[in-house]
Amino acid sequence: MQDQTPAVRRHAVRLAERSLQQDDELAKQLLAALGKFVDDPDAQVRLQVAYSLGYAHDAAAADILAQLANQHRDDAAFLAAILSSLHEHNLPTFYVAMTRHPQLTTQLRKPLLAMASRMQNATLVSRMLTASLDDLESQKFTSSQLTNLADTLQQIRQTKLSLAAPQRKTLATLADKLLQLVVDSAAATEQRVAAIQVMTALPSLTSDQQAKLIALVDSRQPTPVQLAVVTAANRLLPKPSVTILLQAFDQLSPTVRVAILDALLEHPERTQQVVDQLAKKTFSPRNLSAHHRQQLRNHPDPRLREKVIALLKPSAAAGEMAARIQAYASKLSAGDRLQGSQLFTKHCSSCHRVAGVGKVVGPDLTTLKNRSSQAMLNAILDPNQAVEDKYRSYSLLTTDGRTLAGLIKEENSNSVTLQLANDKQHVILRSEIELLRSSGKSLMPEDLHRELSPAALSHLIAYLADIGPPPKQFPGNRPSIVKQQDNGMVELTAITGRIYGPNVVFEGKYNNLGFWSHADDRVAWTVELAQTGTYEVHLDYACETSTAGNPFVLTLGTQSLRGKVKGTGTWDDYATVKVGTVKLQTTPLEITFAAEAAPQGFLMDLRRILLKPVPQ
Repeated sequence: MQDQTPAVRRHAVRLAERSLQQDDELAKQLLAALGKFVDDPDAQVRLQVAYSLGYAHDAAAADILAQLANQHRDDAAFLAAILSSLHEHNLPTFYVAMTRHPQLTTQLRKPLLAMASRMQNATLVSRMLTASLDDLESQKFTSSQLTNLADTLQQIRQTKLSLAAPQRKTLATLADKLLQLVVDSAAATEQRVAAIQVMTALPSLTSDQQAKLIALVDSRQPTPVQLAVVTAANRLLPKPSVTILLQAFDQLSPTVRVAILDALLEHPERTQQVVDQLAKKTFSPRNLSAHHRQQLRNHPDPRLREKVIALLKPSAAAGEMAARIQAYASKLSAGDRLQGSQLFTKHCSSCHRVAGVGKVVGPDLTTLKNRSSQAMLNAILDPNQAVEDKYRSYSLLTTDGRTLAGLIKEENSNSVTLQLANDKQHVILRSEIELLRSSGKSLMPEDLHRELSPAALSHLIAYLADIGPPPKQFPGNRPSIVKQQDNGMVELTAITGRIYGPNVVFEGKYNNLGFWSHADDRVAWTVELAQTGTYEVHLDYACETSTAGNPFVLTLGTQSLRGKVKGTGTWDDYATVKVGTVKLQTTPLEITFAAEAAPQGFLMDLRRILLKPVPQ
C-alpha cells in the first residue's frame, strides 16, 4: 500500500478485501491504512478504496466513506461506488457522518432513505423522519424540506414501518398547518405542490381535509396543484369524491382530465366507479379517449369488460352517422385535386393550414398518419368520433361576464391561453375564470354533409391525400400494395411498407425498420383484403429490454390497436407477439404503425405485422 506506483497500491487495496471482512486486529490495521487513502493523489486508487470498504463490517469504514463522498460529491460515478458499499452494518454510521456535511446530506438523503426502508431499518428511518420534522419546525416551510418529508413518509408507507406515538402526534398537528399553505393562492406553486405531496403521504387525513384537497381540482387553480391532488387520488379519495371529480370533468383542462382517468383506471374499485357513472349516464363516454376506451374494453375482470362493451356500443345517433358515412363511401370516386384545393380554402382553411393557406387552429394535416379515403371520410363527417383532448372545444366565462369559446392552446400556473376559431388567442388569468367547461366535442362543425356532396368530398379527399411528404427511399425497401394470401394471411413487411418520418430507417440485416425514435416516424401499407372477418394481429419485432415500454398505435382503416412494447432481450432477438383482434371488411385498407408518443430511446425494430384470420 505504500508503493509509489498507483496500480500497485490499487491492487493492494483489492487484496485487502477478504481480510477486511474479519473481526480481528489485522482488519482494524487495514482499515486505519485505508483511511489514509482519502487524500491519495490517484483517483483510481481512491475509487478502489470506496469499493473495497464495502467488505468491512467495522462501522469505522462508514466514516471513511463519508469523507470520500463529501470530497467527490460532484462526481456521480464516485458517489454510486460509495452507495454500492453501504449495507446494514455501516449504513446508520454513514448517515450520521454524512449529516456533518449539509450539501452531501441534500444529495444523498433520498437514496439512503430508500436503502434504509429496503433493509427494514425502522430506527434509521425514524431518525430521518425526526430530522425532517425538526427542519420544518426550525423555519418556514421550503419546497425542499417538504419534498424530503414527503419522500420519507412515502417510504414508511410502502415498507409498512410503524411510527412512534410522538411522531404520529406531530404529523396530525402538521396536517392543518400544511392545509393552510395548500389553499393559499398567494403561495408559490412549487411550495403548494410539495405540501400536497406531504399531506397525501400522511397516515391519515380527516374528511374535511380530504374535501378541501379535492376542491383544489379546479380550473382556477394552477395545473401542477391540480395534478398533485389527482396523482394521489387512489389513496386519498373517499368514494364520494370520485363522483365529484367526474361530475366536474367538463370544467377541467385536457391535461387534468387525462391525469384523472389515468389515475382512476389504475385502481379496480375506482374503475368500477367510473363504469357505474357511465351506466348512470352522469359521465359521458365522449370523455373517454381512444386509449382509455381500449383500456376499459381490455379490463381483466370479464364482468366489468362485458358491461363496458355494452355501454360503449354506438347509440342511435351514432348509427345514423355510420349510415351516412357508408352512403357517402359508396358514392366516392376519383376526385379532382384542383377542385379539392378550392374546397379546402372555402371550408377548411379557417382552422387548418396547408401549403401556406389557412389558419393554424386544428391539427396539421400534412402530418396525417392515415390518409385512406375511409379514414378521412370519417374524420370529416364525424369529427367527434375520435377527437383528441387537446382539440376539444371549451367555453370560458370570465369574472367580468365575457364568454369565449375555443381550444386550450396552452396553460401554466397563472393563466390559460384560449385559441379561437378565427386564429386569435386570448390569455385569461386563472383568477379571472368564473367557469371553464368542455363541450366534449371538436371545434370542427358536425354538419359538413349539408355543404359537401359525395362528389365534393371525393375532390377534397383527393387533395388531402396528396399533401403529405413522399415516403423515404432505402435499398431493399420496395413499397407495394399488399394482397391477401390464399390461406387468408396478410403479411405486412418492412420491405413493402411506405416509410415516413425523420429518424426511422430500413435495415437490410433483418429487413426491419430501425432507429425508430421520433413521434413522426411511421410506416404505412395499402392492403387489398379479399375476406371479411375477424383477424388476430401479431407483431414480429425485436426490442432491447432496457428501452422497452414505449406505447404504440396500429391503425387499420378506422380502427386502432394500442399497446406497450415488451422487451425481447437484445436487438438481435426477434419475437412474434399477439397485440389484439380486429374485424375487417373487404375493401382497400390503409394500415399504419407508429409510436403513440415520442419514444424514450427507441420504439422497436419492426420486421413485419401479421393478420391471421380467426376461423368462424
